[in-house]
Amino acid sequence: MHLVIAALRWRSNRSKAALLLGSALFAASASVAWADALEVLQGVWVSESTDCTRVFEKIQGKVRFKDRTYASGNGFIITGNKAKGPVGGSCTISQVNEENDRFSALLTCADAVVSRKFSWSFRIIDATHFERFDAMVGAFKYKKCAF
Repeated sequence: MHLVIAALRWRSNRSKAALLLGSALFAASASVAWADALEVLQGVWVSESTDCTRVFEKIQGKVRFKDRTYASGNGFIITGNKAKGPVGGSCTISQVNEENDRFSALLTCADAVVSRKFSWSFRIIDATHFERFDAMVGAFKYKKCAF
């Protein structure tokens, strides 16, 4: 009888260990997807039809917005988990989830006046192109600028 109880305990502990390992692997794979998506998005981006040199300039080795009035909505810079648009303020990317061939990013954005959270759905096309989806307007394509 003691042998049966010991075998059942061992089997139960093994199942718990397998469940724990499976959970850890799932969390790690989600982190890898998040890291991979953020890695691809690092850099300077403009809408597909926009000339990078009209929006950005490189001064003393740093890329910055050339003229923030022209750049409105046409470009942004992603560094680490931070995104910066042309009109000031910045966003922090706090979470990225993979959904089939798309990703959904949770952003918290703030400027001197307002702060808000929103979700951003996108699909990585290749290392220099991605597509952002907006439920009300449709899809927007972006290209990475090489500086």
